[in-house]
Amino acid sequence: MKISATRLNEIIKEEVRRVQEMPEQDTEVDAAHLINKAATSIEQAAGDMSGLVNPDAPEEAKYDYADDIAADLAAAVQLLNKVHELLVPGAAMEEAEIATSPEHDKVD
Repeated sequence: MKISATRLNEIIKEEVRRVQEMPEQDTEVDAAHLINKAATSIEQAAGDMSGLVNPDAPEEAKYDYADDIAADLAAAVQLLNKVHELLVPGAAMEEAEIATSPEHDKVD
């Protein structure tokens, strides 16, 4: 099927018009919020890993296993925080302010 340049132009204009008429969505804000929640959950899991023992590991490595996983989780949190900062510039400063506020300990 061949499409003329004129018809292609019309199709593109129609699509641009449709996109412009679409209601605005807060996808970046939603994504940033979800990334922040994921990072917080992973941080909690990393903290919970501290001191766990792998009973099947050799005696000298029983504690290393959990510490290695906690370190991997901490690295994942750092990556998520970088993505969050890209989506919401200045978010790191806001998060630090929120973390020190008295309302921070409230549960959603």
